[in-house]
Amino acid sequence: MICFSKTVHDLFHPQTTTGMVPATPATKDRLAAWLSTVAMCLQTRGEEALRKAIALQPALIKVLGDGVLTDGAVPLVTAPHSRRTVINIFGMQVNRKGEEQLTAIARANGGRFDRGDVDPAAERVVRGRPVPRNRTRGPVWGLALPPGK
Repeated sequence: MICFSKTVHDLFHPQTTTGMVPATPATKDRLAAWLSTVAMCLQTRGEEALRKAIALQPALIKVLGDGVLTDGAVPLVTAPHSRRTVINIFGMQVNRKGEEQLTAIARANGGRFDRGDVDPAAERVVRGRPVPRNRTRGPVWGLALPPGK
């Protein structure tokens, strides 16, 4: 798993793990705990994350996206290539431009784009427990964002 916004963070950041990790019960438990620490940050720069994922040469890459990619990610993965890696995309609450980008990425890589809209009941639960959306640099997340005031 590679998280990206304005900054790329490898699995278990800040105690980063690189390369493939076996999906053991212990790793899954660690992942569930770690995901609860992940903070949302501004921007959607996916190029570095996709480069890292492609370099691992997996059979499948799954991307969860919620917006328009704001860097060179789209041309990187839609240009003609000989990779065998399939890229599937799950887009949550993406706008038209984001959906067009994510669909193009999936098609160019033998994958599919699935749109996921939030169930109204789930949305009410999330509003009661919002994930912070960082606009300034934090001690762990958003390291490329401007410093807080």
